[in-house]
Amino acid sequence: MYKEAKLKLKAYLNAWKKLDLKEMRKHTTKTYRANHIDTSHLEAFMGAKKLTKFKILEPKRIGDAMTEIPVEIYYHIGKDIFHKLIKVRLGSEKEAHQPYTGYPWGVNPISGFREGEIPEKKEEKQK
Repeated sequence: MYKEAKLKLKAYLNAWKKLDLKEMRKHTTKTYRANHIDTSHLEAFMGAKKLTKFKILEPKRIGDAMTEIPVEIYYHIGKDIFHKLIKVRLGSEKEAHQPYTGYPWGVNPISGFREGEIPEKKEEKQK
């Protein structure tokens, strides 16, 4: 069900790896593009972060026209390397501010600005 959403997110993240803000903006929601007419907002939050690697995890249904997809990201700022978890929301919209199923998915970049720590993996107990 969320195959298209995951593909849209992958395209957005690949654009981020290239620091191609214009391409990133193309993969955002119609609402985001209506509220941010250029890439300056993306540049303010993402410009210094050089994404080097990402792993898209399993989507979570938020509603008929919205999903949240956790992503493990690796990026660096200068010589500092970070490994974080972000939860990116994607929406399907007929027009800006009009969520509707069946329309192309778009990334809400603001949702990805919040970073969390990677949960530690539980080691299997040995018998």
